[in-house]
Amino acid sequence: DAIEAGDQPEFLLLSPTNALLVPVGGRRTVLLPRFQLAEFPRRYRQLDRAYRRQWASMFRARGWTPMTVEATQLALGLGLLRCATYPVPL
Repeated sequence: DAIEAGDQPEFLLLSPTNALLVPVGGRRTVLLPRFQLAEFPRRYRQLDRAYRRQWASMFRARGWTPMTVEATQLALGLGLLRCATYPVPL
C-alpha cells in the first residue's frame, strides 16, 4: 500500500548511518544524526551509542570531521539527513 500524506508510520527506523558529507569552511565534515531515545529500551540506546561511536571513528580515520546533528524531528517527518537535502528536479 502507498503511504498517503499525513499517514503515520507503524514504526520508525532511526539509523545513525544516515550521514551527510558536506564541505564546511574548507573542512571535510560529516553530519551524523542523533535521536532522542529516552523512551526506547536501554539495550537499544546502548546499541545506538555504539553505532554512533563506530560510525564517527570510521569517518575520522578517512579524514572527515564528524558533527552530530539532532535529527529526531526529521525522522518523525519520515526522512533523515539525506532525504532533507535530496535535490528535486524542476
